[in-house]
Amino acid sequence: MPHQTITDKSSLFQNVLDSRLSEGCLFSATHQKYYWIDIFKAKLFSCNKDKSDFKELQIIKKQDSFPERIGFVVPSKDDANVVYFGAKYGLAKANLKTGEWEYLALYSSSGLERDWDRMRSNDGNTDPNDSSIIYAGIMNDFHVGECTTEGAVLKFVIKGNAISCECVYDGIRIPNSINFVGKEKIYLTDSLNFQILEIPYASKDWKKEATKAIDIKKNNEGFDSPEPDGSFILDNKYFVTAVWSTCKVQVYELETYSLIYEYLIPNIDRLSCCSLASETNKIIVTTASQTVDVAGTTEESLHGAVFMIEIDQLVSHVSPNLKDGKAHI
Repeated sequence: MPHQTITDKSSLFQNVLDSRLSEGCLFSATHQKYYWIDIFKAKLFSCNKDKSDFKELQIIKKQDSFPERIGFVVPSKDDANVVYFGAKYGLAKANLKTGEWEYLALYSSSGLERDWDRMRSNDGNTDPNDSSIIYAGIMNDFHVGECTTEGAVLKFVIKGNAISCECVYDGIRIPNSINFVGKEKIYLTDSLNFQILEIPYASKDWKKEATKAIDIKKNNEGFDSPEPDGSFILDNKYFVTAVWSTCKVQVYELETYSLIYEYLIPNIDRLSCCSLASETNKIIVTTASQTVDVAGTTEESLHGAVFMIEIDQLVSHVSPNLKDGKAHI
């Protein structure tokens, strides 16, 4: 059955001028706020549903270190201004109101042998079955110039003041979104192999037990590098993913791994992440500049801005979104 392409359902949500690589977007039902990041500029953002109470925090590098980066953000349960995030060298915590931030645990504590100046965090997620668990992808930083198999997925476990870190998947160039279906399956996005991997939730060896579930390249043959990027799973039925370099958010049926819908943001090709918005018939979508290391958004150029897309085809009725985009810590 052919898929359906929808081209007229996108609208601008927020344009923070000079945004370079907006990513990590989510809606918090607990706090009734949106959160997102700029990976390249190491910035955290939040705002209310109506765009009020906008906050922006730039994470400044520590002395003698490389520039900071941010790969993902997770709000805390009790305070909308307190967030956890994947920083350049490890898991960190910040207060959007006071501007204070600190490292909680370093990636090097995983035991992986790396030159950590070459690495940065990428996407990550909490385990919805156990919010004391955070998964963080790491990959080569921008100055390295290429994405090698130094990339990996690390698992943090927070128990009070103690935080452990271990590697669960080593040897992946760009580990991207990590999603869950109950206690049955984990879906890991392997961006540069253009595929979504399926892993048993109880797996003790992710790399050995991973199987290709969704072939993104097959459904984007007209593009040189259609990389699946930030994604989420809707109602345990649909895998919804931004596809870098294509202007598309694609929707796959998990039961058959078939492409059923694709939603376009015309003329904005670098879509980087998507998540369910404050209403169940909309998604929030982040994008990236076409020259990330040189220039970002302007009043005229929206490459790097944040958008909304209506997804009426996937919902029977519109209601408030009662779920947190990532399980809060």
